[in-house]
Amino acid sequence: MTDKRSRGRPRGTGKNDTVFLTMVADLMVKTPGLKYTTAMTRIVRQRTDWDAASPEAAVRRWQVKWKVQGEALLAATHERAMPKPVARIGRHSPCQT
Repeated sequence: MTDKRSRGRPRGTGKNDTVFLTMVADLMVKTPGLKYTTAMTRIVRQRTDWDAASPEAAVRRWQVKWKVQGEALLAATHERAMPKPVARIGRHSPCQT
């Protein structure tokens, strides 16, 4: 029974939705309290370059991927959103020659 092939697309050959999932994370950070499915539907309405049979199919595919990658994407987005420390230029004594 171990020789049986699995159904569907082979693992690792799915569509690259990283750009859209990153946009979902960005929208969730900008709008606290927003659920990921709501953010996904907003992005599907705004953009037309997603590749799916229907908007619902795109959202469903993104939901499956979000459950795997969502926490990491949100953490990366929070890190990007944090203000970067500004390098301070201190007073230097004039060079003596």
